[in-house]
Amino acid sequence: MDLAQAAVSMITEERTSGSPWVSSEFVKVKTYLDGKFLLGREYFPAIYAGFAAWSVARHILFWDHTKAVRGDTELDIDPDDWDACFYASAAVTGGATWENIGQPDMRREFWHWYLTAAVPESFAMAKER
Repeated sequence: MDLAQAAVSMITEERTSGSPWVSSEFVKVKTYLDGKFLLGREYFPAIYAGFAAWSVARHILFWDHTKAVRGDTELDIDPDDWDACFYASAAVTGGATWENIGQPDMRREFWHWYLTAAVPESFAMAKER
């Protein structure tokens, strides 16, 4: 499965978020990624990168401004509601904190970059438009 091609198709084709085609393709991508965890921990970074892309597509296609996601930790939140930035941090570090893999320094470095560079640059670009 070409995840990039599936994501682009879901977002760019002239279909609405209520389309059965979009919903079924979206579920197929999620199921595909979930199944890849069985390959082992060495594949976690790539799988989490795929989930980050899936999360972006979910946000574009289905985001509900009225839905508030609440929880004290990521474990309190349904993984289907995790943000792309969380999945990206897991991709960079090799896994989530509770999986006891990855390097805390890399995680800290990712979040420092995300908060001090990625977010401000995104806001600056949005402001220019």
